[in-house]
Amino acid sequence: MQDDPPVRIRYPRTFHHPRSPGATADDAYVESMDAFIGREVVVTAKLDGESFTASRDFHHARSLDSGYHPTRTRATALWHAFRWELPPPPFRIACENLQGRHSIAYDALPSALFLINVWDERNVALDWDATEAWASRLGLPAVPVLYRGLWDEARFLELVTQPPPWSSEAEGAVVRLASEIAYDDWPRHAAKWVRAGHVQTGEEHWMHRSDVPENGFER
Repeated sequence: MQDDPPVRIRYPRTFHHPRSPGATADDAYVESMDAFIGREVVVTAKLDGESFTASRDFHHARSLDSGYHPTRTRATALWHAFRWELPPPPFRIACENLQGRHSIAYDALPSALFLINVWDERNVALDWDATEAWASRLGLPAVPVLYRGLWDEARFLELVTQPPPWSSEAEGAVVRLASEIAYDDWPRHAAKWVRAGHVQTGEEHWMHRSDVPENGFER
């Protein structure tokens, strides 16, 4: 009898911070940031790429049935190199794929994939220390940390315009609890701030083009 294929789980939505100016008609806002008060948080740079979720047995972009695209070849090659380090599904990692150049240009990137979080067999996002440990184990950089400490809204709003090392532009920032986060709690325990008018790729979405330029890499 053939085994059933592993269940694929879509990456949870990250709602916008109440003062984020870059939300579109399809986006939602966090109703309150009260869940962050008095808690240790990690603020990371929001990178302008494509979602890339990978388990031992499969990988996909934001859409669970995503297929081939020229801007996914580097990510796929990296996945083949580390896939057997991952425990069986539903254990999986979520990354930002920066191979294709979208609205922000990056140069001298150390990798096409930047680890965002790690989901274990309980469907829980591991705490930040464990996330960074997995990044090291897999040979991937984690998304750049801008701040770690007790939630400070004023500090967060100062950091949202700080660009990452590989660009002069910032898309924004993401804040999450430093502790582990259950899948269903993600919309309350993580939030993003995105610059106004961020999408600047023209009327045709990059996904429907085969000539998307690549960002620059160290190697």
